[in-house]
Amino acid sequence: MLSILDVHPKITGTPKEPLRRATEELTKVAETVTLQDEEARRVRNRYISKVLPHAGPPPVAGLGLGLGEFKLAITTKIISTYGRKGPTENALSELDSFATRAQRASYPLHSPQLQTAFVNFLMAYVTEGFTGKDTTGTQMGNFRGEWRGGGFSN
Repeated sequence: MLSILDVHPKITGTPKEPLRRATEELTKVAETVTLQDEEARRVRNRYISKVLPHAGPPPVAGLGLGLGEFKLAITTKIISTYGRKGPTENALSELDSFATRAQRASYPLHSPQLQTAFVNFLMAYVTEGFTGKDTTGTQMGNFRGEWRGGGFSN
């Protein structure tokens, strides 16, 4: 399964250690949940085919979770865990693009384990980011330019 950073368009750069770990954990959770879902589907299909030999495969609960529902679940988890200010604002602004990447990578969006790993990844992305790149938003401490008056009185 693709890493969320490798989904087209690929995000290049060297992730800082916390982001690298969060990315690996997200990919591992996505792979694990996908395998569990496939096994559950096989077991259900075997059972249903013995009980109802002419029935088609049963629907698997949760697999139809849409992107909007996924984003709502992630937003709720982020706000309930971290509040509404600071890095949370940056995470919520990145949510659309990374939720779409997760969907393109065929991540099991319905999984609570994946949602938790996704929140951890997103927070690591906006707080740690990549070596030599600013992914933490426009904050006073990251400003490299100059402006008249400097914003502070001497």
